[in-house]
Amino acid sequence: MKTLIVVIITSVLLISCSGKIDSNEFKISGELTGDYRGFIYLGQGNDILDSCLIENNRFTLKGAVDKPKSAYFRLEYRSNIKHFQLENSEISLKGKASTKQLKSGILNELSIDTLIGSHSQLLFEEVMSFFKHYHNVDTTIESKNELLYQQLKKFVQANPDHYVSGWAIGQLNSFEAKKIIELSELIDTTHQQKGDLNNIEKLIRRGKVLALGNQFNNFSHPDTSNNLIHTEALKGTIVLYEFWASWCGPCRGKNPELNKIQEKFNRNDFLIVGVSLDTNRDKWIRAIQKDSTNWIHLSDLKGWKNQLVEEYGITMIPFNFLVDKNGKVVGINLPTQQIEIWVEELL
Repeated sequence: MKTLIVVIITSVLLISCSGKIDSNEFKISGELTGDYRGFIYLGQGNDILDSCLIENNRFTLKGAVDKPKSAYFRLEYRSNIKHFQLENSEISLKGKASTKQLKSGILNELSIDTLIGSHSQLLFEEVMSFFKHYHNVDTTIESKNELLYQQLKKFVQANPDHYVSGWAIGQLNSFEAKKIIELSELIDTTHQQKGDLNNIEKLIRRGKVLALGNQFNNFSHPDTSNNLIHTEALKGTIVLYEFWASWCGPCRGKNPELNKIQEKFNRNDFLIVGVSLDTNRDKWIRAIQKDSTNWIHLSDLKGWKNQLVEEYGITMIPFNFLVDKNGKVVGINLPTQQIEIWVEELL
């Protein structure tokens, strides 16, 4: 009996932390410098797929996935998360795992310098290079969108059955519905992730509702004093509707520049209306006060269940759209540096 138990335990360890693989399995071999001592975890979503003790700065994880998917590594206790694209292949990585002692307790930090062996990771990095160039290039929204569209069209045509294609299309927050439909028709939906297909559907719906030149559909929301504000009362003024939340770092990071833009123009000509996806009233109010955002603030405090999230197909924040004095949509998801230019042109 003891021999049988030893054999079973040994087999389990070999499955999870070492051994050769076949084409239907993955094997991740890692080398991590640094002073961290403990386990590394492989996860996807809310699930931990496997874990392994790091010994002599090395670890090996082994298993299988039914198809390529986004996954992540993390360390024990309080730790950051490092995402990567997992598939059945031999993957090797090098990085650093360190432990910091803070006043609030221990913080474990993981960094990845190189990750080799995942074709899906290479595809993801290629797409990310498109988006990085999109955000860095200094030109008009129309020119940027057209360049990104052409890049993604070639990519999707070459990789119609890979989930990275669907993921990329689901990130096109500034695109009109026609372009998103054209790209989505190129992918094999049977190989896409459900969440990405939902994002694409939302973007198409948004593109139709907020199409440039469309009449803006007015709505009513409570303000910070719980007074119901009707946006139709703002007709005759250029309005930027800015969707944000107190917990959204990138949203809060935009506020100083938005403050400057609001201060530059007469409030009879231009207004910013912040629509928060908060659920906690106190945190919402504190964020407004801390950031000194002296514009109109609205929220039904329903978070992502806000009716406008569904109506406008909002998949991420910050998100905005610009409406002219006649109530027509003239810009979607405008970068902060271009909002001022658009307002000046409309005036």
